[in-house]
Amino acid sequence: MEPRILIEHGNFRRNARSILKTQYARAFTEAIRTLELAENPARLGHRKHEDLEVIGYNIGSDVRLLYQVDYKNHVIYLLAVGSHKIYK
Repeated sequence: MEPRILIEHGNFRRNARSILKTQYARAFTEAIRTLELAENPARLGHRKHEDLEVIGYNIGSDVRLLYQVDYKNHVIYLLAVGSHKIYK
């Protein structure tokens, strides 16, 4: 399968840089690659906001990656990364 296109949303890049400076850096990098190559990336996480189809992927005990999947255009929107507080 061809890798999906990843599109960063809002402050994702800034928050990702912060995560890359923690003990979760490797798990974060692996999670991004896993999402990019997954046949069905929505199954890798848990729906957090049903109306918006936002999916949460656990990276560590207190780090989540929020994303949306656009199957039609073969795109994953990376919305946020951080502690469980990112759901608010």
